[in-house]
Amino acid sequence: MENNVHIILPEKRKFIKKQHKSFSSTKTLGPFLFLILNGIFLFSFDLELRYFFTLLAILSIFTTTLCVLLPRDALGKLEKVVFKIIFENEQLSIETIKGSVNIPVKQIKFSKNAISMMGADFLVFQFVHDGKSYHIIIDYFEPNFLEEFETKFS
Repeated sequence: MENNVHIILPEKRKFIKKQHKSFSSTKTLGPFLFLILNGIFLFSFDLELRYFFTLLAILSIFTTTLCVLLPRDALGKLEKVVFKIIFENEQLSIETIKGSVNIPVKQIKFSKNAISMMGADFLVFQFVHDGKSYHIIIDYFEPNFLEEFETKFS
């Protein structure tokens, strides 16, 4: 592999894609599954029809809100993770779950931060381009990545 190309470790890439798919499925299928579960739960109380549908609507609104809002934050963080970095002619090319972006190196200002994601804290290089934030998780790349990256951008 060329020195100017850095790719996230394969097992970490699989893990992030699996987590992204899981949160997306929860966001999509969760409301429907909870609608069925709420209906079964309320049916077991043998309520009058008008009370049944009123409580079903209230419970469904609550569970749908949870199924949509809770994964949204996790999906947002996972979509910021950089999978591949290519340094070429004063250009930084990065690949995320959402696609690829080419950024002139002169427009990038990195900051080294710690972020919490998927129940763990990670040391990341963070930068913003066109109003979008990107995270390069140092532990997810090969061991010599940190030294090479700091020498190129310091």
